[in-house]
Amino acid sequence: MLGQRHINRSALVSAILAVLLPASGALAEFLVNDRTTDTFPVITQSEPTVAVFNNQILVGYNDSRFGSGFQRTGYSRSTDGGATWSEVGIGTLPTQRGNFCISGDDPVIVADRIRALGQTGVFYYAVLGKVPGPGGSCPIAPDSIVSVWKTIDGGVTWTPANASPLATPTDDQDKEWIAVDTRASGTGAGNVYVCWTRFGGGGGVQFSRSTDGGATFTQMPANLSSNNNGLGCVVAVNPKNGQVYVAWLDLSSPNQIRFRRSDDFGVTFTPENHIGPPFIGGENGSACGRPVFLDSDPDPEDRAIRSRPFPSMAVNPTNGHIYVVWHNGGLLGGTGADIAFSRSTDGGATWNTPTRINSITTGQQFFPSIAVNTDGVMTIMYYSTQNNSPPDRLIDTFIAVSSDGGMTFSAPTRVTDVSFDRPITNPNFDSVFGSACYMGDYNSITAPAPGLGNSDFFMVWGDNRNDGDPSSPGVQPDPDVFFERVEVDFFPDSRALIGIETPSGSDTVILAGPTTIIVDILTIADADGNSREQVKTTMVQLELTGTSTLLGPVILRLRDPAKSPFQRSTGEIEEEMDVQAGRLDVPPFDPAGGAADSFFDVFFEIDVAGQLFHNDAPLRLETMIRTKPPAEGDSYTKPGGITELLDENDAPTPVSLVSARHWPDPVASLCDIDGNGDVDQTDIRAIFESRNTPAVSGDPRDADGDGLITVKDARICVLLQ
Repeated sequence: MLGQRHINRSALVSAILAVLLPASGALAEFLVNDRTTDTFPVITQSEPTVAVFNNQILVGYNDSRFGSGFQRTGYSRSTDGGATWSEVGIGTLPTQRGNFCISGDDPVIVADRIRALGQTGVFYYAVLGKVPGPGGSCPIAPDSIVSVWKTIDGGVTWTPANASPLATPTDDQDKEWIAVDTRASGTGAGNVYVCWTRFGGGGGVQFSRSTDGGATFTQMPANLSSNNNGLGCVVAVNPKNGQVYVAWLDLSSPNQIRFRRSDDFGVTFTPENHIGPPFIGGENGSACGRPVFLDSDPDPEDRAIRSRPFPSMAVNPTNGHIYVVWHNGGLLGGTGADIAFSRSTDGGATWNTPTRINSITTGQQFFPSIAVNTDGVMTIMYYSTQNNSPPDRLIDTFIAVSSDGGMTFSAPTRVTDVSFDRPITNPNFDSVFGSACYMGDYNSITAPAPGLGNSDFFMVWGDNRNDGDPSSPGVQPDPDVFFERVEVDFFPDSRALIGIETPSGSDTVILAGPTTIIVDILTIADADGNSREQVKTTMVQLELTGTSTLLGPVILRLRDPAKSPFQRSTGEIEEEMDVQAGRLDVPPFDPAGGAADSFFDVFFEIDVAGQLFHNDAPLRLETMIRTKPPAEGDSYTKPGGITELLDENDAPTPVSLVSARHWPDPVASLCDIDGNGDVDQTDIRAIFESRNTPAVSGDPRDADGDGLITVKDARICVLLQ
């Protein structure tokens, strides 16, 4: 077998362009909250969280605009997959319902499948809560609980429950997290699990579960953590067997990530163990009585960002492997705070040594969030100042993607098309969120669980690009919530045929390896006014290897962004005819058929027998496709001309690329005409005897994919023997 079917996967984004200017070809970003209701300085939306059920998307966030001190929770809703948004309103979750008040803060939202007639969209929303004080009013403090609100109609109405029934009036609950067992059946299916930290009353990480769809919760009487220093817990469920995993940050000096597993659906847990060795967070300063990230402009303490290396955890639905990320100082090859990754393949019993996922280490990296889609593709989102370092004042959101379980990661890919400034945090400009050095504590990325949607990635982050007080001089960064959705097409066994010319001679080389393409599926528009709509694409992985009989080993890959951060390999898909506005009129979006022009402008480097070369002008590869992603056998071709290559010092060389053809998803039986698993002389003879005849769809004789069987196809197949 010379190829295999592609895996349609989801995630990624733009690139690394000018810092303050919109990035050319950047992906579409959507403002989630309604800024028209902002009145400076009470304008903060922060700590966003996102959950997805098919085309229904709910985004929760802290919202200072209600301003009562006990109800600071907002959320927005999309019913068309994220193309349009409506802010459901401040205080839409009832301020008080029986024995429950919403405190706001630390919102986390998750989705479940439909489990009963009449349900149209099941979501659980965990926020910190209060119990009514004397006279039944909602107090500002204390009487703290963890509240979980459930909707079965996609966020229209909500019903609350107390997830911390053992809380006492002297307790203070903080930093809760929630997960649901989304499996369709089996013991534990539909269970809801919550963890949090209790201050007072013994302290430590707490855990509760609901076995009746969130109506009631049972809290473990004992702490989940072995000491009182646990904070920032996360809980996740293995979608293959219902195992429950909890991880948290142990603030003992130095820091360490701790972990426990339940094999009986949250009743008991294995002994506590650790993920990786003790570590430092990598923050570069101290203010407000805690570690912070500082820029190097004048008065940096005014814009200090508090941050703890809280873990984010996800489970691979294809194999049950557990992945955890956090920001970490002192990682191998790092320079400060980088994003650490650790993996367990045995249910959390053992963990690999933490590795750094961000190949670019310039600047500060923090607030990571991780998700894995139904194809097993992992995407990690995080803040980075790499585009503005020094002084590290401006921030962007980046992602890194892995399709091999975290063995390798793509280069950091920019999500935001505009870098944003830090607001004044010390003292905090927003009196409702009066915590000094506060700019939120986390962001969120998710992919629908099996049975809840497709394999796209959905991400939300706090973003300060807008001016929160335009009537005053200068710019006051406005903390808003932004959203992005992307699709990733991963081709694990793509092929390329390249012609190389050197002083030693010329050769044609067959290369094979993975290719990953990002599709900004929500940017559909007629951007150039030709009555044909387009979507933007980005090639984020190209790692092809082969051997030349003349030149030796050959490796073709994308240009290293650390060497050339402005050379992104971007492209476009443009429909041939616009049948329906707002839709790319090619299958599967248009089931009636259609075609589209597609191209990539690729910046690559090529390793020829250990010597590196690269192009300076982009290599155009183009084709016409009749499905999105490209169908089996579709190929992209270099239209003509010679691409002269430079050496590692950017000096001209006598080496050039004279031809190139790339098959993202090659025909599985390419050149194997008799289907015996080998390409041999019998196959070559069959191709030669069929020369100058039209090829059929997926024809193994059409090696170059041009629709015609020719002597050239036979020559290509000779290389595959």
